[in-house]
Amino acid sequence: MDIFIEPVTAKPRILILGRSPVARTLARLAAAVDFSVSVAAPEASPANFPDADVVLDDLRLGEVKIGPQTFVVVSTQGEQDEEGLKLALSTEAAYIAFVASRTKAEKILKSFAAQGATGKWILSTDADVVFHPSLLRQAVELAQRKNVQFLSLTPEVEMQSWAEKVVLPAFGFLLFMLFPLRRVNDPRSSRAMAAGAFLLMRHEDLIQLGGDARLRDTLIEDLRMAELFKRNGRRTYLGVTRGVFHTRMYENWREVFEGLTRSAWEGAGCSLWKVLAGVAAGTGMAVLPWLSLAALWLSHLFTGVPLAHNPVFIAAAAATAASAAVYCPVVVFAGVSPLYTFTLPLASLFYSTVAVVSAFRSLTGPGLRWKGRSYQPPAA
Repeated sequence: MDIFIEPVTAKPRILILGRSPVARTLARLAAAVDFSVSVAAPEASPANFPDADVVLDDLRLGEVKIGPQTFVVVSTQGEQDEEGLKLALSTEAAYIAFVASRTKAEKILKSFAAQGATGKWILSTDADVVFHPSLLRQAVELAQRKNVQFLSLTPEVEMQSWAEKVVLPAFGFLLFMLFPLRRVNDPRSSRAMAAGAFLLMRHEDLIQLGGDARLRDTLIEDLRMAELFKRNGRRTYLGVTRGVFHTRMYENWREVFEGLTRSAWEGAGCSLWKVLAGVAAGTGMAVLPWLSLAALWLSHLFTGVPLAHNPVFIAAAAATAASAAVYCPVVVFAGVSPLYTFTLPLASLFYSTVAVVSAFRSLTGPGLRWKGRSYQPPAA
């Protein structure tokens, strides 16, 4: 006697949360490979998902059964992303996927982490930062002593390549010119600034202000988080440190260029006239005096024309000396040779190029790149 066995098993199930184009395409493909398809999304309808077995017009499970054999895909793509992901994570699904850019996913997961934390303070930092063991304790004590709800500390930046030593001290100098510590730490001033390597925030205030969920459309989260706290009545403090934690931000010219290009356009308020004004100011103060001085000196060497009574030479020499006197302490504080003071014109030209390229890529559509990822700047 022959016995034939034909196993009859339940169809694999897939629940799609969202009504985006990706969700509609996935529903069609899943049905084609014999999945039982359920869709849940605001305003979803059978007309939009003709291949689905169940269509719910809200982010709810209803009678949809979710078990170990169910796959869940969150494809809300801007429509209740957090709600959809929370709903998916509350199930016992075998597999959960979230359709989003890496940037958005990181911000939402960071927001989840803040909401799930139980401590009084939340520290946001970078993976490549090296801390002194006592730093966090000292930072909390400083925040309590200053009576602030948001504390940021600048790291000691490691600079090994020539690109880092030329550009990064000048970039730091520019930031502190635009965001003076006196104003940043003055509760009466609206000026806010922070260093993304160390953001210590009081948990209660972070949740009340909406946290990272409020900052999904920004590429400079540290600055925007400081603004969020300060402009909503919280006290903020930015401190400069040495010897307690350090990081290496970039390694070569390409990384420096991409890293600064990513944030330059938004840092200028997504304003073309601010970019152009900044380029003109930087060129006038940090490039032209040095170039004029060099050109006049070379002219003297080849023509023998005396310089002692040349008013242009005297003005250029005075401007160059003044900029060198101001910039040299910055270079020394950054931990590089004082000789890098003389690279100020190169650094200024480099950052002017960065600002122009950042504006061009943002306005013309290609977007900005950093470490192999593409970033779309916020709308102007």
